[in-house]
Amino acid sequence: IDNIFLALVAEKVINQSSDEYTELSEKRDYILRVIKSEEEKFNETINAGLSKLKDEINALQKENKTVFAGSEAFRMYDTFGFPLELTEEILSECGMTLEKDSYDKAMKEQKKRARDAHFSKDIEGWTDKLSEIIAPLPATVFVGYEVLMAKSKVAAIIYEGQSVDNIAAGNEGIIVLEKTPFYAESGGQVADDGVIISDDANVEVYDVQKSGDKFIHYVKVKKGRINAGEEVTASVNKARRMSIQRNHSATHILHRILKNELGEHVNQAGSLVEANRLRFDFVHFEKITKQQLDKIEKEVNETIFEGIDVAVESMSIDEAKKMGATALFGEKYADIVRVVNMGGFSMELCGGCHIDNTSKIGMFKILSEGSVASGVRRIEAVTGLYAYEYTKKNEEVLNEIAKITKTNISSAAEKVLDMHDNVKELTKSIEEYKNALSKDIFADLNAGIQDINGIKFLGSAVDNMSLDELRALSDKVKDKYPSCVIALASGKDGKSMMIITASKGVVQKGFNSGDVIKQASKVLGGSGGGRADMAQAGIADISNIEKALEIIKNFVGNL
Repeated sequence: IDNIFLALVAEKVINQSSDEYTELSEKRDYILRVIKSEEEKFNETINAGLSKLKDEINALQKENKTVFAGSEAFRMYDTFGFPLELTEEILSECGMTLEKDSYDKAMKEQKKRARDAHFSKDIEGWTDKLSEIIAPLPATVFVGYEVLMAKSKVAAIIYEGQSVDNIAAGNEGIIVLEKTPFYAESGGQVADDGVIISDDANVEVYDVQKSGDKFIHYVKVKKGRINAGEEVTASVNKARRMSIQRNHSATHILHRILKNELGEHVNQAGSLVEANRLRFDFVHFEKITKQQLDKIEKEVNETIFEGIDVAVESMSIDEAKKMGATALFGEKYADIVRVVNMGGFSMELCGGCHIDNTSKIGMFKILSEGSVASGVRRIEAVTGLYAYEYTKKNEEVLNEIAKITKTNISSAAEKVLDMHDNVKELTKSIEEYKNALSKDIFADLNAGIQDINGIKFLGSAVDNMSLDELRALSDKVKDKYPSCVIALASGKDGKSMMIITASKGVVQKGFNSGDVIKQASKVLGGSGGGRADMAQAGIADISNIEKALEIIKNFVGNL
């Protein structure tokens, strides 16, 4: 098959099935674009894999081998995504067979590594053993939408994989409460943190996960001893929850603005809502321009400052769809869903936590935007105090630049550009001066060149030159004389150095710059080495340069 075809097939399916599945026609453009993009991407993988496989087959055929290593087939699959079935088919066409044992072995090892990595992440709450311990417990009642503090009872304590009656200060474990205000991580929103207090104990809650219908509180006992069955007060960190709610509500507004500006094909492809930032992944197939991004950021802020009330209702999935609530394509929802409605501007099915009025989000500031996968882009942003702190830091940087450039913030950019242009002009002038100076130095040095047995010898100390500049000057002399030895010394920025270079013909006669510079640099209080055609040395006392040059001349004269 030479051309892409799956989108054409999908279009036929949509046409025939859209009466029963209306979302197919609603998402027609999105579905077809994703299928086309994925098929093109797959074809690129196949073409890359074919090229690699062809190289491997050719190498084997040159050695008259007919068995293709399974380990190599696995590398093709693991590294390039090349399907095993296709590898086997191509090998068959070439009269070759696949050694399958090493492929199966490599695949088993990969699966084991994945399992080990999973269980090494200390996710005790998801083990079968824990599920077995908490299975008899009633479902945890979540009250965190309404309150951030609640009286409750400890239903179970798990310590080191075992159900225990209590846990004391200095230890970590898991607590299951009958009722909790703590939000468990889900839907891209991170878990709450806070404290559980009893008459005797103070317990830090640092993470909350769900196992079925139970809320698993990961805790550190800071004081006292907490007991199973006792009454406690569970309190969520209010400031952190508020920051999380700001960011979560901001993602809903951002989602709607992105649809308005970029098109209805934009859909959420993932998100992360933390206290200090938000991350929103969305489907879009083109690069977003700076102008578009600026407009998106501005419209999100304008919507926030409208002060729209945020209403949350629970209703049937059918009622929610009739209202026009946005559901994520491909997601499965319960019969009763939670709808977050921002005055009709944005309506989404969402189980997360939100502020009650958009104005409480405060400032919204985009930090970055870019591609994270084929057809998927990501925006990272901050809100509230975090947005204020971000802009404050940038303001401090601008103030420092304005101070350095002796201007005000509004004129700082123009002043920096002027300074940049001036630096470019000065750099150009310096280079021109260096070139002119180099020509003058070259002319002076050229006049002092000596002929020793048919070899041109130049030895001199020059003022204020770096090692790179000495090399450039030496190369210029070498270009003029095909048979020569050049020895130059200089000092710059508190460092003194010497270089010796020799033409190819002189080296062939037995001259070795590395050996010679070891001898010459000794009288200058230094040491060095290098190749036969070029060597360098750091030196301490350039005043004895004449003695060093005599040593070098003697080596040349003895050739």
